[in-house]
Amino acid sequence: MSSQNVAEVANYTAYTLLGLGLLFTNATIILIVSRHRTLRAKKEYIILTGLAFADALMGFSTLSAALYRANLFLTNRTDENVRRQACLFTPHFIPLSFSMIFEGAAMFAVSIDRYLAIRAPLQYRLFGKKYAFGMLALCATFALIYVLIGSIRLPTVTSESTLVGAVCLISAWDQHTNTFMYFWRAILSAASVTLYAGTVFVYAKKMQARTATSVIVTRQRVAQRRFTVTTGISNSLTFFLTVVPSCVMLEWKLTDNRQMAARWGTVFWILNCVNAMLNLFIYAARHRDIRLGLRFIRRPKELPAPSAV
Repeated sequence: MSSQNVAEVANYTAYTLLGLGLLFTNATIILIVSRHRTLRAKKEYIILTGLAFADALMGFSTLSAALYRANLFLTNRTDENVRRQACLFTPHFIPLSFSMIFEGAAMFAVSIDRYLAIRAPLQYRLFGKKYAFGMLALCATFALIYVLIGSIRLPTVTSESTLVGAVCLISAWDQHTNTFMYFWRAILSAASVTLYAGTVFVYAKKMQARTATSVIVTRQRVAQRRFTVTTGISNSLTFFLTVVPSCVMLEWKLTDNRQMAARWGTVFWILNCVNAMLNLFIYAARHRDIRLGLRFIRRPKELPAPSAV
C-alpha cells in the first residue's frame, strides 16, 4: 500500500471515529433529556438538547462523509470530478452545511438564555417551553434559509469551474457561499463567547447589590449560577477550539489562501468535533440530574426533582 493510500485510510478512520463520537455523546444528551420529565421541564436543558441535536447531525454528516469517501477510494474514483450541483445529493453535503450554521446559532442561543437568566431572573422564571423551542426554531430557520439560498445559487454560478472533486467537500459551494458560511460560523461562535462575558459582568454587578431573598429564590439563583458556570466552561473551550480556528479559516478564505486552508482544514475540524463531544462530560461532571439521567438511561425511572439544575 502506497503512502498516499495509507494517508487516505487514516483520514477515513479519523473521520469515522469523529462521527461516531459526535453521534454517541450528543445522542446520549438528547436521550437523557427526552426520557426524563424532570429534565424536559427545564428550558435550559431543552436549549442544550437543541445544541446537542446540531452536534449529533454534524456527527452523522461526518460519518456519512467518511463512508462516502471510503467508497470512492475502494472503487478508484477519488480523482473523478463531478458537477457542483451533484454534491447537493450526496448524503453528507447538505446536512453538514446545515449543522455548521445551526450549531453556531444554538451556541449563541445558549448564551442568550444564560444572559436572560442572570439579567432578569424573576422574568426568566415565567418563561416556558415555548420560549426554548422558539429560540431553537429561529436557529434552525436561519440555518435552513442559508442552505436554501446556497443551493439555489449553486447552479447559476458561472464565475467558477462547474466541476469539483467527487469527494464533495464543503468547499464545493461557490466561493461566496463557502466564505460566508465560515463568516457566520465565526460571528455566531464569537458572539456566544462575548455575550457570556457580558453575563459574567452582569452577575458580578448583581452580587454587589444583592439583597435578602426567600429560600426558594436563593436556591433557584444558586442553581442558575451553577448552570451558567457550566456554560462558561463550555464557552471557554469553544473559544479556543472553535472560535479561533473559525476566524483563522475565515481569514484564509477572504485572502484566498487555499493552501493553508487545505493544510489545516482537517486539524481545525477535529478540534471543532472534540469541542462538540465534551459537553456530555462537562455537564455530567457538574450536574447531578444529568448523572442520574445517565444512570437510569435504560430504565423508565423518573428522576427526583431537586432545585433546578
